[in-house]
Amino acid sequence: MNNGSPTRVASDFRKWHRTLGLTAIPLVLILISTGILLNHSEELGLDSTPLSYGLLKLVYGLQPDEDMLGFSVGSDWLTGQGNRLFLNATPFAECSQPLKGAVFQGEFFIALCSDSLFLVTPKGQLVERLGESHGLPGSLLRIGSVIDADSEVVFLAAVDDIWELNLESLLSSKSTSTMDSVGWSQSETYPKELGKDIASDLIIGDISLERLILDIHSGRVLGTGGVILVDLVAVFMAVLALSGFLIWAKKR
Repeated sequence: MNNGSPTRVASDFRKWHRTLGLTAIPLVLILISTGILLNHSEELGLDSTPLSYGLLKLVYGLQPDEDMLGFSVGSDWLTGQGNRLFLNATPFAECSQPLKGAVFQGEFFIALCSDSLFLVTPKGQLVERLGESHGLPGSLLRIGSVIDADSEVVFLAAVDDIWELNLESLLSSKSTSTMDSVGWSQSETYPKELGKDIASDLIIGDISLERLILDIHSGRVLGTGGVILVDLVAVFMAVLALSGFLIWAKKR
Protein backbone atom coordinates (compact mmCIF):
# COMPACT_ATOMS: atom_id res chain seq x y z
CA MET A 1 0.00 0.00 0.00
CA ASN A 2 1.43 3.38 -0.99
CA ASN A 3 0.68 5.86 1.79
CA GLY A 4 1.97 8.64 -0.42
CA SER A 5 -0.48 8.07 -3.23
CA PRO A 6 -2.20 11.14 -4.74
CA THR A 7 -5.57 9.89 -3.50
CA ARG A 8 -4.36 9.57 0.10
CA VAL A 9 -2.66 12.98 -0.04
CA ALA A 10 -5.83 14.59 -1.40
CA SER A 11 -7.92 12.94 1.34
CA ASP A 12 -5.57 14.15 4.09
CA PHE A 13 -5.54 17.61 2.54
CA ARG A 14 -9.34 17.79 2.62
CA LYS A 15 -9.45 16.58 6.26
CA TRP A 16 -6.88 19.19 7.23
CA HIS A 17 -8.86 21.87 5.39
CA ARG A 18 -12.08 20.81 7.14
CA THR A 19 -10.48 20.70 10.61
CA LEU A 20 -8.95 24.10 10.16
CA GLY A 21 -12.26 25.53 8.97
CA LEU A 22 -14.22 24.09 11.91
CA THR A 23 -11.65 25.43 14.37
CA ALA A 24 -11.89 28.92 12.93
CA ILE A 25 -15.72 29.10 12.92
CA PRO A 26 -16.24 30.50 16.47
CA LEU A 27 -13.59 33.19 16.04
CA VAL A 28 -14.84 34.12 12.58
CA LEU A 29 -18.39 34.50 13.91
CA ILE A 30 -17.09 36.80 16.67
CA LEU A 31 -15.20 38.89 14.12
CA ILE A 32 -18.25 39.12 11.86
CA SER A 33 -20.73 40.02 14.61
CA THR A 34 -18.45 42.61 16.26
CA GLY A 35 -17.61 44.07 12.86
CA ILE A 36 -21.30 44.54 12.04
CA LEU A 37 -21.95 46.16 15.43
CA LEU A 38 -19.02 48.55 14.98
CA ASN A 39 -20.26 49.46 11.52
CA HIS A 40 -23.56 50.61 13.07
CA SER A 41 -22.14 51.96 16.34
CA GLU A 42 -23.63 55.43 16.01
CA GLU A 43 -27.13 54.21 15.12
CA LEU A 44 -27.09 51.75 18.04
CA GLY A 45 -25.66 54.31 20.46
CA LEU A 46 -22.71 52.10 21.35
CA ASP A 47 -20.32 55.05 21.47
CA SER A 48 -22.43 56.77 24.14
CA THR A 49 -23.22 53.72 26.31
CA PRO A 50 -20.98 53.66 29.41
CA LEU A 51 -19.94 50.43 31.09
CA SER A 52 -20.39 49.44 34.71
CA TYR A 53 -17.41 48.86 36.95
CA GLY A 54 -18.49 45.24 37.48
CA LEU A 55 -18.28 44.48 33.76
CA LEU A 56 -14.97 46.30 33.38
CA LYS A 57 -13.53 44.40 36.33
CA LEU A 58 -14.65 41.10 34.76
CA VAL A 59 -13.29 41.91 31.29
CA TYR A 60 -10.27 44.11 31.96
CA GLY A 61 -9.48 43.32 35.59
CA LEU A 62 -10.06 46.99 36.45
CA GLN A 63 -9.57 47.94 40.09
CA PRO A 64 -10.99 50.96 41.95
CA ASP A 65 -8.78 54.03 42.26
CA GLU A 66 -6.37 53.55 45.14
CA ASP A 67 -6.63 57.25 46.00
CA MET A 68 -10.42 57.20 46.33
CA LEU A 69 -11.41 59.96 48.75
CA GLY A 70 -13.77 59.43 51.63
CA PHE A 71 -15.17 62.03 54.00
CA SER A 72 -16.98 60.89 57.12
CA VAL A 73 -19.90 63.12 58.12
CA GLY A 74 -21.45 61.67 61.25
CA SER A 75 -22.48 58.12 60.41
CA ASP A 76 -22.52 58.86 56.66
CA TRP A 77 -19.82 58.96 53.99
CA LEU A 78 -19.37 61.18 50.96
CA THR A 79 -16.95 59.74 48.46
CA GLY A 80 -15.70 60.29 44.93
CA GLN A 81 -14.90 57.57 42.42
CA GLY A 82 -14.15 58.19 38.78
CA ASN A 83 -16.33 61.16 37.79
CA ARG A 84 -19.12 60.34 40.22
CA LEU A 85 -19.94 61.49 43.73
CA PHE A 86 -21.65 59.22 46.25
CA LEU A 87 -23.53 59.68 49.50
CA ASN A 88 -22.81 56.32 51.11
CA ALA A 89 -23.45 54.01 48.10
CA THR A 90 -25.95 56.34 46.36
CA PRO A 91 -24.60 58.31 43.37
CA PHE A 92 -25.91 61.87 43.30
CA ALA A 93 -23.77 63.92 40.87
CA GLU A 94 -20.87 63.95 38.44
CA CYS A 95 -17.77 66.06 38.89
CA SER A 96 -14.68 66.19 36.70
CA GLN A 97 -12.57 67.34 39.67
CA PRO A 98 -11.63 65.34 42.78
CA LEU A 99 -13.85 65.52 45.83
CA LYS A 100 -12.17 67.99 48.23
CA GLY A 101 -14.38 67.70 51.28
CA ALA A 102 -17.88 67.40 52.73
CA VAL A 103 -19.85 68.71 55.70
CA PHE A 104 -23.40 68.51 57.04
CA GLN A 105 -24.95 71.88 57.83
CA GLY A 106 -28.57 72.89 58.22
CA GLU A 107 -30.55 70.21 56.36
CA PHE A 108 -28.00 69.31 53.70
CA PHE A 109 -24.78 67.56 53.03
CA ILE A 110 -22.47 69.91 51.15
CA ALA A 111 -19.83 68.29 48.94
CA LEU A 112 -16.96 70.29 47.48
CA CYS A 113 -15.21 69.76 44.17
CA SER A 114 -12.61 72.38 43.32
CA ASP A 115 -15.02 74.08 40.88
CA SER A 116 -18.45 73.32 42.37
CA LEU A 117 -20.49 72.84 45.52
CA PHE A 118 -23.26 70.23 45.71
CA LEU A 119 -26.16 70.42 48.16
CA VAL A 120 -27.55 66.95 48.83
CA THR A 121 -30.38 65.71 51.05
CA PRO A 122 -29.77 62.87 53.55
CA LYS A 123 -31.56 60.59 51.05
CA GLY A 124 -29.00 61.32 48.34
CA GLN A 125 -31.10 63.70 46.25
CA LEU A 126 -29.19 66.55 44.61
CA VAL A 127 -30.82 69.89 45.46
CA GLU A 128 -28.41 72.44 43.99
CA ARG A 129 -25.08 72.73 42.26
CA LEU A 130 -23.23 76.00 42.84
CA GLY A 131 -20.26 77.36 40.91
CA GLU A 132 -18.56 80.57 39.82
CA SER A 133 -21.82 81.77 38.26
CA HIS A 134 -23.22 81.91 41.82
CA GLY A 135 -20.36 84.11 43.01
CA LEU A 136 -18.08 81.36 44.30
CA PRO A 137 -14.35 81.74 43.66
CA GLY A 138 -12.61 79.22 41.44
CA SER A 139 -10.13 76.61 42.65
CA LEU A 140 -11.60 76.02 46.09
CA LEU A 141 -9.35 73.94 48.34
CA ARG A 142 -11.42 72.80 51.33
CA ILE A 143 -14.72 73.19 53.13
CA GLY A 144 -15.53 73.60 56.82
CA SER A 145 -18.29 74.41 59.24
CA VAL A 146 -18.76 75.54 62.81
CA ILE A 147 -20.10 73.13 65.39
CA ASP A 148 -23.48 74.81 65.65
CA ALA A 149 -26.69 73.07 64.61
CA ASP A 150 -28.42 76.43 64.03
CA SER A 151 -25.78 77.82 61.71
CA GLU A 152 -26.62 78.19 58.05
CA VAL A 153 -23.09 79.09 56.97
CA VAL A 154 -20.27 76.98 55.58
CA PHE A 155 -16.71 78.15 55.05
CA LEU A 156 -14.71 77.68 51.88
CA ALA A 157 -10.96 78.06 51.60
CA ALA A 158 -9.62 79.41 48.31
CA VAL A 159 -5.97 80.06 47.47
CA ASP A 160 -5.78 83.45 49.20
CA ASP A 161 -9.07 83.96 51.02
CA ILE A 162 -11.72 82.33 53.18
CA TRP A 163 -15.30 82.64 51.95
CA GLU A 164 -18.65 82.19 53.65
CA LEU A 165 -21.67 80.66 51.92
CA ASN A 166 -25.10 81.29 53.41
CA LEU A 167 -27.21 78.20 52.75
CA GLU A 168 -30.51 80.10 53.03
CA SER A 169 -29.74 82.80 50.48
CA LEU A 170 -27.02 80.85 48.60
CA LEU A 171 -24.98 84.04 48.58
CA SER A 172 -21.24 83.99 49.20
CA SER A 173 -18.80 86.62 50.43
CA LYS A 174 -15.31 86.91 51.82
CA SER A 175 -15.26 85.95 55.47
CA THR A 176 -14.33 88.32 58.27
CA SER A 177 -14.96 85.74 61.00
CA THR A 178 -12.29 84.15 63.16
CA MET A 179 -11.36 80.67 61.98
CA ASP A 180 -10.72 79.26 65.45
CA SER A 181 -14.14 77.62 65.66
CA VAL A 182 -14.18 76.21 62.10
CA GLY A 183 -13.77 72.49 61.67
CA TRP A 184 -12.27 71.72 58.27
CA SER A 185 -13.26 68.53 56.46
CA GLN A 186 -10.52 65.89 56.36
CA SER A 187 -10.35 62.74 54.23
CA GLU A 188 -10.37 59.39 56.00
CA THR A 189 -10.10 55.71 55.15
CA TYR A 190 -13.56 54.54 54.20
CA PRO A 191 -14.94 51.07 55.10
CA LYS A 192 -14.10 48.27 52.65
CA GLU A 193 -17.73 47.18 52.50
CA LEU A 194 -18.73 50.66 51.37
CA GLY A 195 -16.12 50.48 48.61
CA LYS A 196 -17.61 47.20 47.40
CA ASP A 197 -21.13 48.68 47.37
CA ILE A 198 -19.96 51.70 45.40
CA ALA A 199 -18.02 49.58 42.92
CA SER A 200 -21.02 47.35 42.19
CA ASP A 201 -22.99 50.29 40.75
CA LEU A 202 -20.12 52.37 39.45
CA ILE A 203 -20.30 53.54 35.85
CA ILE A 204 -17.04 54.32 34.07
CA GLY A 205 -17.86 56.99 31.50
CA ASP A 206 -14.43 56.93 29.86
CA ILE A 207 -14.92 53.43 28.41
CA SER A 208 -17.96 52.91 26.19
CA LEU A 209 -19.61 49.78 24.87
CA GLU A 210 -18.13 50.64 21.47
CA ARG A 211 -14.63 50.52 22.97
CA LEU A 212 -15.30 47.09 24.49
CA ILE A 213 -16.63 45.69 21.19
CA LEU A 214 -13.64 47.16 19.35
CA ASP A 215 -11.25 45.51 21.81
CA ILE A 216 -13.05 42.18 21.33
CA HIS A 217 -12.92 42.58 17.55
CA SER A 218 -9.18 43.31 17.59
CA GLY A 219 -8.36 40.78 20.32
CA ARG A 220 -6.96 43.48 22.64
CA VAL A 221 -9.44 42.47 25.32
CA LEU A 222 -7.17 39.44 25.93
CA GLY A 223 -3.96 41.44 25.78
CA THR A 224 -1.07 40.63 23.44
CA GLY A 225 -2.17 36.99 23.19
CA GLY A 226 -5.59 38.07 21.93
CA VAL A 227 -4.08 40.25 19.20
CA ILE A 228 -1.88 37.35 18.08
CA LEU A 229 -4.93 35.06 18.07
CA VAL A 230 -6.83 37.43 15.78
CA ASP A 231 -3.78 37.62 13.52
CA LEU A 232 -3.73 33.82 13.36
CA VAL A 233 -7.42 33.78 12.44
CA ALA A 234 -6.63 36.10 9.54
CA VAL A 235 -3.85 33.74 8.45
CA PHE A 236 -6.21 30.76 8.79
CA MET A 237 -8.76 32.48 6.58
CA ALA A 238 -6.13 33.13 3.93
CA VAL A 239 -4.98 29.50 4.11
CA LEU A 240 -8.58 28.24 3.95
CA ALA A 241 -9.29 30.39 0.93
CA LEU A 242 -6.18 29.10 -0.84
CA SER A 243 -6.71 25.45 0.12
CA GLY A 244 -10.39 25.67 -0.84
CA PHE A 245 -9.42 26.98 -4.24
CA LEU A 246 -6.88 24.16 -4.68
CA ILE A 247 -9.49 21.52 -3.76
CA TRP A 248 -11.94 23.07 -6.23
CA ALA A 249 -9.29 23.23 -8.95
CA LYS A 250 -8.31 19.60 -8.32
CA LYS A 251 -11.89 18.46 -8.85
CA ARG A 252 -12.10 20.45 -12.05
